[in-house]
Amino acid sequence: MGQDFLPRNDSEFSLWLANFNAVVGDNLAALGLSAADLAAGEDALAALRAAIAQFTAAQAAALASTQSKRMARQDAEEEVRALARRIQANPAVPDSLREMLGLRVRRKAIRRLIPLSPAELVVTGLDSGMHLLRWKSGGNKPGTHYLIEARIGPSESWTLIDVTTKTKYRHTDQTPGVRAAYRVRAKRGDRTSSYSNEALLYSGSQA
Repeated sequence: MGQDFLPRNDSEFSLWLANFNAVVGDNLAALGLSAADLAAGEDALAALRAAIAQFTAAQAAALASTQSKRMARQDAEEEVRALARRIQANPAVPDSLREMLGLRVRRKAIRRLIPLSPAELVVTGLDSGMHLLRWKSGGNKPGTHYLIEARIGPSESWTLIDVTTKTKYRHTDQTPGVRAAYRVRAKRGDRTSSYSNEALLYSGSQA
């Protein structure tokens, strides 16, 4: 199928139709047409030109409206970002309120420190019946709890005797000459380390 003789572009078609009508008007008799035929073509041209003008105006208005909307959005974003920065910088604003505002809440990563085994546990016995225990933290952070266990005399069972955050402990009211064994482990939250070395003692001696 051959290409249509009418221009596809509206403006070009309008110019083409104006020329077509002008030639028809100059050659009515030769073309076998009447003034009424020419009037119909002129009316069609006038309607087309009016529609093109209306469409062009609408396009311009749409472009202006789009630009106006874009600028309004930009201004609104700048304003709300400035307010959001102030809110985010205020430590007194709770996270729950930030969430209600639709702002990002920075979740703090909770580091669950794994407790490490205490090291180099030693015990010294005094004639007064006091056992002095000392050990090294083994790299545990301050505030770590140390669980002290003892096995006194012929007992085969370990007994928890105390908990402390220090790296030394006094076990009082012990009977001189009775064998005592000690071990310590660290605790943070619900996690506990493996045990330290065992320290043995007959009251009055050190192991």
